[in-house]
Amino acid sequence: MIQIIIVSFYVAVTIAVGIWTKKKTKSSRAFDGAGLGMLLCVAAGAGEWLGGTATTGVAEYGYEYGLSGAWYTIANGIGICFLAVFFAKLFRSLNMSTVSGIIGQFLGEKAKRVSAALLILVMAAVGSSQMVAAGTLGEELFHMHAAAAILILGMGVLLYTALGGMPAVGCTNILHMAVMYVGSIAAVIVCLAEAGGAGQLTAALPESYFAMDAIGISKIGSWIIASVLGACVAQAGIQPILASKDERTAVKSSYLIAVLVAPFGILSAMLGMIAKVRYPSLDNAKLALPVLLMSMHPVMGGFVMASIMAAILSTASPIFLACGTLFTRDIYLERKRAKGQEADDKRILKVSRCATFMIGSLCMLLALAFYDSQRLLDIVYFAYSIRGSLFIILLLGIYWKKASEKAAVYAMVSTGIVGLFWVVYKNAAGSYPIFPQVNETYAAVITALVVMAAGSTLLERYGRKELQHQTEKRGNNTMFQSIVECVYEHAQATPDKVAVITSGGGVETTYRELYAMASGYAAMLRERGLKKGDVVAAKASQSLNYVVTYLGVHLAGGVITSAQEHMPSKGIAEIVRAVKARMVISDNEEVMKYCDAIYLDIEKAVDAAKSAGPAEWEFPLAEDSADILFTTGTTGASKGVELSHKALVATAQNLIYGCGYREDTVLVVPGPLNHANPIRKLFTTFINGSTIYILNGMTNMKAFFTALNYPKGRIACCLPPSAIRTIFQLSQDEIGKYAQRIDFIESATAPLPEPDKERLCRLLPNTRLLNNYGSSEAASVCMYEYSKYPGKVGCIGQAMPNSRIFIVDDRKEEMQSSKENMGLLACEGDVNMKGYINDPELTREVLIDGVVYTNDIGYIDEDGFIYIAGRKGDVINVGGLKAAPTEVEEAALAIDGIEDCICLPMEHPITGQALKLLVVMKDGTDFCPKQFTAFLRTRLENHKIPMKYEQVEHIARTYNGKLDRKVYKRS
Repeated sequence: MIQIIIVSFYVAVTIAVGIWTKKKTKSSRAFDGAGLGMLLCVAAGAGEWLGGTATTGVAEYGYEYGLSGAWYTIANGIGICFLAVFFAKLFRSLNMSTVSGIIGQFLGEKAKRVSAALLILVMAAVGSSQMVAAGTLGEELFHMHAAAAILILGMGVLLYTALGGMPAVGCTNILHMAVMYVGSIAAVIVCLAEAGGAGQLTAALPESYFAMDAIGISKIGSWIIASVLGACVAQAGIQPILASKDERTAVKSSYLIAVLVAPFGILSAMLGMIAKVRYPSLDNAKLALPVLLMSMHPVMGGFVMASIMAAILSTASPIFLACGTLFTRDIYLERKRAKGQEADDKRILKVSRCATFMIGSLCMLLALAFYDSQRLLDIVYFAYSIRGSLFIILLLGIYWKKASEKAAVYAMVSTGIVGLFWVVYKNAAGSYPIFPQVNETYAAVITALVVMAAGSTLLERYGRKELQHQTEKRGNNTMFQSIVECVYEHAQATPDKVAVITSGGGVETTYRELYAMASGYAAMLRERGLKKGDVVAAKASQSLNYVVTYLGVHLAGGVITSAQEHMPSKGIAEIVRAVKARMVISDNEEVMKYCDAIYLDIEKAVDAAKSAGPAEWEFPLAEDSADILFTTGTTGASKGVELSHKALVATAQNLIYGCGYREDTVLVVPGPLNHANPIRKLFTTFINGSTIYILNGMTNMKAFFTALNYPKGRIACCLPPSAIRTIFQLSQDEIGKYAQRIDFIESATAPLPEPDKERLCRLLPNTRLLNNYGSSEAASVCMYEYSKYPGKVGCIGQAMPNSRIFIVDDRKEEMQSSKENMGLLACEGDVNMKGYINDPELTREVLIDGVVYTNDIGYIDEDGFIYIAGRKGDVINVGGLKAAPTEVEEAALAIDGIEDCICLPMEHPITGQALKLLVVMKDGTDFCPKQFTAFLRTRLENHKIPMKYEQVEHIARTYNGKLDRKVYKRS
C-alpha cells in the first residue's frame, strides 16, 4: 500500500510539473524545442536512453549474466559519444528540429517525407513498448489490471507532454533523472548492507558474474553497433540537441548525456545480481527487479519503484513529443507549403499538441492490443532495424557526393521490406532467413548500403544518358523550345512552388504568380506596339521587376538586351542605337533625349502587368532570337551577341547537368542580371523548375549569409571569382560554417585562382566546387569540379552534353593536341550564338558552319579534360618560346604575401620580349623579388620566370574578376 502511495504521489507531482511548464510554451518553436540551455538539453536527451530496458531489462541481464549486462547502457553512451564527436555540431548548425529535416537537407524533399514517416513508425513502436512496460509495472507490483495501468499512466504523460512540449519534457526529466539515480544508488547500498556487504555478493556468485564479457562479445558488439547507428537518427534523443541554444551547447550536452547514461546500467545490473543471490531459482529473470523491490522496506521499495516509473516516463514523454514534431514539421507543414499555404504560429502549436496527443494515444492502443503478444517486441526489433538503416542512408548523403534522392527513397522502402520480412520469417520459422547469424538490423543496414550505393551509381549513369537522349530529341520538337514555355509548364504542374526570391529574402514569388505577371506584361507590350522580332533595351536590376520584364519580352515575341543598372542615359541610348531597339524600358525618361524609341517606365509597367493577369500565348520557336548579350570587352571592343531560344535552353541543360541541379535547389545569385553568367542562372532555374535567390551584389555580407540560411531546399551559389575574394576579405572563413548547407558553388566568367580553390576545398569539404568555362558566343560549355579532381592547373573541365569541344590549328582544322602541342579551342553545339548583331563580317570570321572558333590556346588530355594556357593575343613570345601569362599568375598567387598580380610583356634586347609581373602585396608583408624568383623556379620553366617585378597598389580587373589586360596594353 505504501509503495502505491509513493508511486502515485510521484506520478502526480510529475504531471503537475509538466502542466506548470505550459506557460513556457507560448510558441510552436518552444514546443519542439528552441534555445535550450545545457541542463534542460541534457535532461531531455538522457531520458530517451534510460527507459524501462535500462532498469528492469538490465536487471534481468544482471540476474542472468552479472555486471556485463551493464553493457546495454554503456553501449548507448558510446553511441552518444559518437554523435558528440562527429555529428552534434553539424546537425545543430543546420537549424533543423527533426532528423528527417536533416535527411532532407542532404537528400531532398522526397527523402525527407519518407524518412519522417519511417521515424514516426520507429518512435511509435518504441513508445508502445514503454506503455507495455508501464502495464507490466502496474500488474506485477501493484496488482492492477495492465490495461488500467497503461491508460492511467499513458494519459498522465500525454497530458503534460502535449501541453508543455519540450519545456515539460526537460523539467520533468530533471526530476526523473534525480529520482532514478538516487533511488538506484540507495537500493544498491541498502541491499548490499542487508546482504552483508559487497564481499558476500562476491562469495555468493560465480566469478563470471564479475567479468565484463560474460554476456558474450557478439551481444556486446551488436549493442554497440546498434547504438552507434541509432544515436545519430533517434529523433527523441537528438531533438534536444537540435534545440540547444548553440553548437557548443549541442556538443557539450551530448557528452554529458553519454556520461549520465553509460554508468546507470551498472546500478541496474547490480540490483539484478543481488536478486540472484536472494532468489536464485526464479522461473522468469524478468521478475528479478520487481521481486527484489517487493522484499524491500515499503518506503525504500516505493522509492525505487518510483525510479522505475521515472525511467518509463522519461522515455515515453520525449518519444511522444518527437512523433508530434515529426508529423507537424515534416508532413503537415510540408503539405501546406506544397499547396502554397501558410500556417501561423498559433495554428502550428495547436497541430503540434494534437499530433503529440494522437500519436501517444496510438501508442497506448498498440500496447493494449499487443500486451500479451510477442509481436510487439517483433515490431520494436523491426523499428530499430529501420533506424540503423536510416543512419547509413544519411551518412552516404552527407559524405558521398553521388548520393541520389531517388536511391535514398528506394533504399528506405527496401530496408523496410527486408526488415519486416526478416522479423516475420524469424517469428514463423524460429531462425533468420539465409544467414541465421544475420539479424534484422544487420539485414536492413546491408540492404540500405547496397541499394543506396548501387542506386545512386546507376541513376547517375541513367541521368547522363537521359540528358544526352533528350538533347538528341530536341530536333524533333519534343523538348521545350523557350524558357518562358517552361515557366508556363511549371506554373501548371507546381503552381505554388517558389520561383524567385528577391529583396533580401523578403519577397517570394511562385511560378503561378510569375507566369501571370509575365503574361500580363507581354499583353501590355503588345498594346504599346511591340511586334514579334522587335528588340527591347531594358535597364537591368536585381529585382522581380526585371525578371518579369525579361520573361514578358520573350512571351511577347521580342528580343531583349539589357543595360547595367547604373548605366547613364547616354550609355543606354548608345545600346538602343546599336541594336536598333524599338522600345526602351528604364526608370529615367531622360534617355529619350538621345534616341528614338517607345519608352516604358519599368516600375509602372510591372504594376500594370500584375493587374492584367495571364492570357493565351503562342510561345517563341526554338530558332527565334531571344537575347542580345554584350561582351565584356576585355580583349577588344564590346560586341552584341545574338542568341536564340534554342541556345538558351541548351545552355540551361548544360548547367543543370554540369552542376547537378535538383528540384529543390535554391540558387543564390549576387551577380548583375544584365551579364551573361548571372542571367544564365535565371533561365537555368526556370528550365529546372527550382528557385533563384537574387542578391544585390556582395557588399552586404549579412544579406549573403541570410540567403545561405534560407530554410527551404538545397542551397547552392553562383559566385564569380571576385565575389569569392570579397567573401574572404570581408568575412574571412565565415563561409566554412555553412559547409553542410551548401550543395555546390559554381564560379564562372574567369578562372578561380588556385589558392582560392584550395581555401574553398578546405572550408567546404562536402560541397561540390565547380568552375564553369564559357563565353558570350558559346555560352557554358565545360565544367570542372575541382573539389573532385584537384590540382589540375589550367583545367576547365570536360565538355557538357550540348557542346563538343575540339582543338584546331591556325587554319581552323581539327588537330590532335597535347601540352606540348597546343591549338585553339573550337565549340560546336546548340549553345552557340546566331552571330554578332549588325556585324556580318565579324560573324563570318568567328562562326563558321555552326562552329565558334575562340582565341583560347589549349589542349585536351587523354581523359577528356580540357586545359587553357591563355588567349592567343596574350601569349608572350620569349625568344621563340611561348609563355602564357595565366600560368605565371597562377604560380605567383601561391606565394605567401602576394594578394594579386598580372603578368605582362616587356621589351628585351636579346629575346625580343620578357616577362614583367605587377604585384599587389598583402598588408604587413615584404616585397622581395629574389624570394619570388626562387619560389617560381620550383613551379615554372626558366623562360616563364619574370625578369622584372613591380609593386603596385591594385590590379585592374573587370566587374566579374577578369584581369583587364586591355588597360595595360593601352598604357
